[in-house]
Amino acid sequence: MLYVALIRLLLPVVSIIQLVKKSAPSLAKIHTNRYKGHILLTRIMRLFKLLLTRGFFITCWAFITSSHAKNELNLASIEYLAEQQVGMIVLAEIYKKMDVKVAITPMPGKRAEKELMAQRADGEAMRIYTYGEDVPTSLRIEPPYYYLQTMAFVKNDRDINIPDADSLDGLRIAIVRGVKHTENITEGLSNVYPVSSTEAMFRLLERDMVDVALTNDTDGRWHLQKIGLDDTIRATGKPLATLPVYHYLDKKHQTLANRVGDVISNMQASGELDIVIAGAERRVITQMLSLTKD
Repeated sequence: MLYVALIRLLLPVVSIIQLVKKSAPSLAKIHTNRYKGHILLTRIMRLFKLLLTRGFFITCWAFITSSHAKNELNLASIEYLAEQQVGMIVLAEIYKKMDVKVAITPMPGKRAEKELMAQRADGEAMRIYTYGEDVPTSLRIEPPYYYLQTMAFVKNDRDINIPDADSLDGLRIAIVRGVKHTENITEGLSNVYPVSSTEAMFRLLERDMVDVALTNDTDGRWHLQKIGLDDTIRATGKPLATLPVYHYLDKKHQTLANRVGDVISNMQASGELDIVIAGAERRVITQMLSLTKD
């Protein structure tokens, strides 16, 4: 199919060049000086041919890249978060069952949102329920395939008790920029400090620049191990919230979204999804522990 399309694109270019060549003798007679007219005409033909050739290759490149894009789904995920890394592994297995290739690119949360809203990304790997309300161009795929727990972390030498979200009021709070569940739970509060990563957040807490750090329970514990602060910083009691997380696609992928939802439902019913998630969690833990040793 690609070769046929290229030939069809090439034929008009060849025809135009041949037509210009056939017209060359008659056009040259217009000039009193045949030699100068021929030279001028030759230069025009070369320029015309160059423009056509470049235009042809640009058209071919656009055709090739658009064909490639159709065969691969480009998803965004939030960088440096453990649960997002788990989600990337799980989603790859889900799409593998559908024989659909996916490329998942980690990036800052705000940028991921902008990429989806601008339709430069086909979807996002993992977001909470309210994300679909904030991004009208997105499709929330039911059912959810994972969950996260919003946990408060404090220093061991501080006597701070945070039994619920209301207890956050009055505290200096660090969150990761663009992560919806922590942005939502701190909405309306003063002294909220967004940072670029979980590690950066814990460094602020270590230096007493904030009172509490908020992230997913698993992400927090793994990062504390990774940076060697698990003896300095602790999780406070029970999670402040437990939220299901969903895969999102752009609205143009409605048919695909239905298929993905069916695959997730079938994997949940058979117990396969739990097995895949457990394997993904072990893999991410192993990767993080290896980084810690290095």
